[in-house]
Amino acid sequence: MSRKFHESKVKKMSKMKKILKWVGITFLLLLIALVSLPFIFKGKLIEVVKEEVNNSVNAQVDWGDFDLTIFSSFPNFSFEIDNVKVLGVEEFEGVTLAGIKHTAIELDVMSVISGGKIKINSILIEEPEINIWVNKDTLANYDIAKTSEEKVEESIDASATQYEIGLKKLIISGANLTYKDEVANMGSQIQNMDFELSGDFTQDVFDVLIASSIDELTVTDGPISYLSKTHVSLDAEITIDKFEKYTLKENVLKLNELEVECDGFLEMLADRMTMDLTFGSKQTEFKHILSLVPAVYMTDFESVKTKGKFALNGMMKGEMKGEDYPQFDISMAIEEGYFKYPDLPNSVTNIGVKTRITHPQGELDLMVIDLSKFSMKLAENPINGNLKISNPMTDPLISSEILAELDLAKLGTVIPMEENEKLNGTISADIVLAGRMSSIEKEEYQNFKAEGDVVVAGMQYASKELPYEVFVNAMEMKFSPQYVDLKKLDTKIGKSDLQAKGKIDNILPYLFNNEILKGDMHVTSTLLDVDDLMRTVEEETATETAEQDSSVAYEVIKVPAIYDLNLTTDIKEMMYDGTSIKNIRGGVSVKEEIAKLNTVNLDMLDGNVVLNGSYNTQNTNPVVNFDYEVKGVDIEQTAAFFGAVETIAPIVKNCKGKISTNLKVKTELDQNMEPIYNTMNGKGGLFANNLTVEGVKSLQKIATILKLQELATQSVDKLKLAFEFKEGRAFVNPFDIKLSGINSTISGSTGFDQTIAYDVTMQVPKAKLGNKANEVAESLLGKAKIAGQQLNIPDVIPVKFKIGGTVTSPQVSGDLKNKATSVVTDLKDKVVDTVKKTYNAQIDKLMKEAREQGDKLKQEAKIQADKLRKDGEKATLEAKKKTDEIAEEARKKAKEEAEKLANKGATPFEKLANKKIAESGQKKAFEQIEKTKQKAYAQSETLTNQANDKADKIEEEADKQAQKLLESAQNKADALKK
Repeated sequence: MSRKFHESKVKKMSKMKKILKWVGITFLLLLIALVSLPFIFKGKLIEVVKEEVNNSVNAQVDWGDFDLTIFSSFPNFSFEIDNVKVLGVEEFEGVTLAGIKHTAIELDVMSVISGGKIKINSILIEEPEINIWVNKDTLANYDIAKTSEEKVEESIDASATQYEIGLKKLIISGANLTYKDEVANMGSQIQNMDFELSGDFTQDVFDVLIASSIDELTVTDGPISYLSKTHVSLDAEITIDKFEKYTLKENVLKLNELEVECDGFLEMLADRMTMDLTFGSKQTEFKHILSLVPAVYMTDFESVKTKGKFALNGMMKGEMKGEDYPQFDISMAIEEGYFKYPDLPNSVTNIGVKTRITHPQGELDLMVIDLSKFSMKLAENPINGNLKISNPMTDPLISSEILAELDLAKLGTVIPMEENEKLNGTISADIVLAGRMSSIEKEEYQNFKAEGDVVVAGMQYASKELPYEVFVNAMEMKFSPQYVDLKKLDTKIGKSDLQAKGKIDNILPYLFNNEILKGDMHVTSTLLDVDDLMRTVEEETATETAEQDSSVAYEVIKVPAIYDLNLTTDIKEMMYDGTSIKNIRGGVSVKEEIAKLNTVNLDMLDGNVVLNGSYNTQNTNPVVNFDYEVKGVDIEQTAAFFGAVETIAPIVKNCKGKISTNLKVKTELDQNMEPIYNTMNGKGGLFANNLTVEGVKSLQKIATILKLQELATQSVDKLKLAFEFKEGRAFVNPFDIKLSGINSTISGSTGFDQTIAYDVTMQVPKAKLGNKANEVAESLLGKAKIAGQQLNIPDVIPVKFKIGGTVTSPQVSGDLKNKATSVVTDLKDKVVDTVKKTYNAQIDKLMKEAREQGDKLKQEAKIQADKLRKDGEKATLEAKKKTDEIAEEARKKAKEEAEKLANKGATPFEKLANKKIAESGQKKAFEQIEKTKQKAYAQSETLTNQANDKADKIEEEADKQAQKLLESAQNKADALKK
């Protein structure tokens, strides 16, 4: 090998090493870049997302963990985010608009690096929860985009928010969607939807494949369920041309057992939409349409024997622009339909349906709905009818006939009944309707034919879903163009019976145009047991595993907005919350969500009550505005029945006897139908005879001060007072009363927070005090004997007390010494003059020093006593605060446990049952927490009481010591005198 060859080889190897070295360095730098790029751009992307969200929506948006990586999707970015939540604000505060467990988006790496339009290749969305709600004020919770005025005013590059979607696949799994429209009274639910879409959206013309399934689809319109827990699947192939024209190719939509195919195209242009579509059912057997009937499909559908033919066909052709709709023609027919359960003796035969919905190109009012035939024999019971409606949007022209004779007991021989389910009785109907709706609205009843009868006799219904049986002994309704005449209704529901008769006006506009239902009814009953009617199966089940509270939980009772009704009532007895209310008579009008009571007279609580006023549910919190006239009700029963009474006037729990009152009160109610006390305003008067009062702590303390224990228990012959509710307190105007024969005047107020503030002025006869008169009088004068003189105590001693604190821990105080001293000023002055003339300067000095020492002792005792009282009150407040914290924590834990239980369950029924049990358990837990809290409150009051007692003893001991000093000085003075 030559030297030159060797040198050449070495040079080549050196170059190769350099190449490998730089390739390695380049690869390393590339690797570092690939690792670091997600972290470099992650912050930028999140910042952009947050900025866009905050600038664009009126909602609370939150998310959990997120990640941006390149390894799992090389050479593209993969963005993943967990637990995205969008919560409503203002009217929809606390309502979840959207919640997504996991989202994964694959992004083109070069589009991110270049800073241009970001390309999205694929999207995966797992377990999204969507809740769409339109409330009665027409506000929608999905309308969260800010207006231009609400957005942050700053210059934003429009190109920064543009995205080129290069979507190859979209997958949605486990989706749940709820839609509720309170304006249209419509709703739908989608449970467990899987959806997969694939296609190359970067092309001008491309095919899209769709595969989707829904475990349960429910669609309702008011009380009508068009679909109930229907299984839905869709497989479709669609050709998309420039995102304008969509041509249907292979596609199958399946609803339970019914399969429908659709062909044609849909073109979406800038100012209109054109289409040419045809659709129809693939099968011709009656069984497949029968599968959409919920009661049949859900009950052992596979074993049902069926016969008959079914056809569903339709077309839509033309254009949609503004109020101009395309031509459509939809028809459905059933011929010789038949079904029978193998284990039941009878069948449904001769099922015939012929319906057609047609519309030419033009406004929607040109549509005609023609159900020309509907017939069947249900265990040989015939049902026949037809319905035709034209001009449905402007002035409906209606033609309908219904003829039926039903023996309800035969229904159980055709369709399987649930366990413990009963159905008996007969229904006959013969109704004919013909004419335009405008004839009714203009009261041109002669131009509208509406006649017929519906008669129900001996109807009985029982179900495991109801805790009681329902009987309709008789019902007879007669139809006319002006009204429906309810000639007779006699029904029994559980323990309650109800009879009614009257006329219902405006029923056709109510049914077809959702107008106000008007009417006048007379309702009677011998027993209306509201407690029994409020029971549920869930409550009865819960009693097997937990002890039930005797009270019944009531929710807000809404007054319907669609009624304008006038009722007169004659109810012999009504049971409500365990109390018997008898002889309910009077008028009730219902209109615009307000129930007005007109001289409603009722006997309850061993007395009589007359009510006038209104109950208004137009706002979230109901408002009551009542004028009560109450005569001779038992005060103990009243306190037990009306829980609010003890809050407004706590003294009632210490009273026995009967009271009367006239009261005007207006207040809001909370969601448990309890008063919101800070909104309460009103006034009235209270009257009572032979009222017994005992156990009132403030009276007990006054009795101790006056050394008259008979004051602790009172028998009041006559009581008359006026009161007023305002600013969260019940104010009592000054009223005169005899307390144990002592003329007294009382005034003040009780707060709904149980604080009290009263003034009590008493004219105490000296004779009442007996041999303790001197002791009490001297106490009022400072417990000082003046020069051994006999005090001439007046025959009547005026005493004024101030009562503060709380109902359970009252503080009785007052400037009694000064007040009493003012009464005997003349007597005191005369004694002092005599003393000055009788005793020498030495005796004066002796008495002065004794008084000063006594005053010093009492002053020091007062300082110590005041500190004890303050410390006691502080300890009580701290104990209550700690109690509140413990109670709040207990409530939070009870709520969390209830929520955990409510979310358990493998099926909707288990979840519903768990939810009911959780609600009941949470209610009991809250009640037990409240009882424990009140008990702790009462115990905490003992800290204040003990401190007060101790302070009183210190002051009493100081008084005794001061008295001893005075007595000792007096003895020395007497000795000097001798």
